[in-house]
Amino acid sequence: MRLLFISFILIACQSCLTAQLEFNGPLPGWSNAKERFGARGDGVHDDTRALQAAIDSLSQPLTGFNTAKRGYMVIYLPAGTYVISQTLLLTGKIGVSIIGESPSATHIRWRGKDTSIMLLANGSSYFKIGRLTWDAGNHANIEAIGIHWKSRVKNPGEESGAPTNIEISDNVFTGKCRYGISGGTTAATGLNAMDAELSIQRCVFDHCFAGVEINGYNALDYWIWDSKFMDCGFGVRCNSGNYHVYRSLFENCSSDVINTNTYYCSVRECLSRNNTHFSYDQGASTNPFKRIFQGNIILSPKETGIITYHTGKIFLVDNFFDNVASKGPVLEYGGWAGANNEVLSAGNVYNTTNRVKFNRPNTQMFSFGDNPASAKVISAPAAVIPQQLPPPTVTRQVMTATPGSDEVKLQALIDQAARLRGKRPLVYLPLGKYTLHHPLVIPAGADLQLVGDGMIYASVILPAKDFPGNSPLIIVNGPTKIMIRDLMLNQFSNASPTLSGIEFRGTDQAGSQVFVDQLYSNSRQSIKGVDLDNLYLQETSSFFSYGKSFSGGPLMAKGTGKARFFGFGSQFAGLEAKQQAIAVVKDCWWEGSTAQPLHFSGSGQITIDGAMIAPEHPDRNVTIAVDKFEGKITLLNMYVQGGVQVKGDNPLLKMLLWNIHFYNSADPVVVQPGAEFPMAVVGLTAQCFINEKQLCDDIRTIPDHYNSKANPQTFIPEMISGDREAISRIYAANGAAATSVHLSRVSAGDCANALVFKHAN
Repeated sequence: MRLLFISFILIACQSCLTAQLEFNGPLPGWSNAKERFGARGDGVHDDTRALQAAIDSLSQPLTGFNTAKRGYMVIYLPAGTYVISQTLLLTGKIGVSIIGESPSATHIRWRGKDTSIMLLANGSSYFKIGRLTWDAGNHANIEAIGIHWKSRVKNPGEESGAPTNIEISDNVFTGKCRYGISGGTTAATGLNAMDAELSIQRCVFDHCFAGVEINGYNALDYWIWDSKFMDCGFGVRCNSGNYHVYRSLFENCSSDVINTNTYYCSVRECLSRNNTHFSYDQGASTNPFKRIFQGNIILSPKETGIITYHTGKIFLVDNFFDNVASKGPVLEYGGWAGANNEVLSAGNVYNTTNRVKFNRPNTQMFSFGDNPASAKVISAPAAVIPQQLPPPTVTRQVMTATPGSDEVKLQALIDQAARLRGKRPLVYLPLGKYTLHHPLVIPAGADLQLVGDGMIYASVILPAKDFPGNSPLIIVNGPTKIMIRDLMLNQFSNASPTLSGIEFRGTDQAGSQVFVDQLYSNSRQSIKGVDLDNLYLQETSSFFSYGKSFSGGPLMAKGTGKARFFGFGSQFAGLEAKQQAIAVVKDCWWEGSTAQPLHFSGSGQITIDGAMIAPEHPDRNVTIAVDKFEGKITLLNMYVQGGVQVKGDNPLLKMLLWNIHFYNSADPVVVQPGAEFPMAVVGLTAQCFINEKQLCDDIRTIPDHYNSKANPQTFIPEMISGDREAISRIYAANGAAATSVHLSRVSAGDCANALVFKHAN
């Protein structure tokens, strides 16, 4: 565990976040709001009609609306101040984008009535809004971007889809917005459905009542990355639904995060300065809410740092608490329910003698390696809170494909771009379909970008009828340094093909890395790693990416390999580890018809931290099955509908269950006879929805249990070590001989495997 000075964290490198990310635009297929629709952007004239016309004319591939030569999926707003006086309506659009030149140069300013929404997304999905400043103009009760599925629509230009896979990035919210971004509906305000899977990246919330407002039981998986909340009443306010915040800065807020009926949430690797509270839960209840705090730096809150009065357990790992000036303790925790109150605290630095206040006498605190220290140093996997800057605009050579091109024409563009090593040219596929008879091949050593117009239904690469059935659509030979974004691979018809989307070969060099953001897939295996020893693979903000299979190579088998799969907001269902592979997945929801979304066999280390598993008709069904497994399985901070069954004959298995709430009328954890492996069951509760017994009426506590081979003082720290190692990384340059790949907003339909990574060529 390394030591870092606080001063180093506060003056973190300004370029580290964007060392490799860049903005290349406008591209030829985008529609310029000034040139095509007459928007002025002069800060004087009202541009509401012009901007609404641009939005209304966005292509809708599902209905065939405006998909001919003049069709477009991206609206581009060049520098200027665009005054609007009425709500802009983004209704029934799919896969579109609204992009500004930069948030410092492109402003949308409100000049309408109080109590309104600047942009309302109603039944739109897979869209992106980026590089804009939203200025409420100091009007009262203004919601800048509202994501609310209020009604269903269907006409040639609009067709409602479940709002999901949305990105809002590099936006600034100012002018005293009530809400910067607000999502969700209730039965009284809309359809009470979706408005989920939202990735908020590098946004700044300045003097908002609430930077992010979440209001709806189905407004789930709000992943907030690298953002700033400055002088807000609340940074994130959640009234049902859930959220996960990473690497963000909260300063001069009343509460950084505040919860009412929030199922489970996490705050990881964030910096909090001069706020009243770090996390505040309103009310007290028997609800088993999960609260996860990892790798954060909380400096001098004015009052109690964390307050919660619910049955759910508290997970505190590798945080630094400087509470010297506080009027309250680091944590105030308890409740009136009969369930056990428990805290797992590991690797924290409490720079105060006033650590915790429990209002129930039998609350248990598991403390492992907590280290009170001076204010000058911190115990940190939290490392660096970067400056939140938008990726810079970089002009690159753009090689534009003609819609309808086949693999011969596309391959010629790829080969031309691959020869320009070090210049990062773009091979750009505008709105349209591209049919392949043979795979596209990106040669080893390429340094290029393969870019489309949107993650779904915009730039679509399809296999022809004679395409070889077991081949990938795209082959990438390594080592390579490429970026792939805003592309759709194959159609979504629920067929059962054998082809793969993209296959990366020879990408397992020492120091190699792959970053996958917002993958959308219906593949049997969304990500497959084969014989990997070195590759660091990180997936973020990807709900629809079922199936992850990883196998280690000879170094992993010896225990000396560096290959890791770390997922943050990454789908965990269908996760497999073989040949000593290591996989840690955090912060995601799963629901569906699969009876056993988790069925473990093989070998390695598997950790799932922060999850909901909700199969159809669960109750007494086995939702998580552990077959013969050699290695560690750690399940933390979860809701599980159903139960866990573990095979008894498992001499090389180690297993920890911590802070899991089961919906199950029977015993939710069943270990078959013959078990002699170490196992700990800690902080478990259960309830059910049927009224057959008294135990179904209330939440019941499952007694903590350690078998004879699991000493809690050594076993629990060992079993959460993988979770503590899994700290998110920022995409940045690596060695010249190593692979470095970034994929963003890529969808893969009708593929056996969406992304495959192989050690060998």
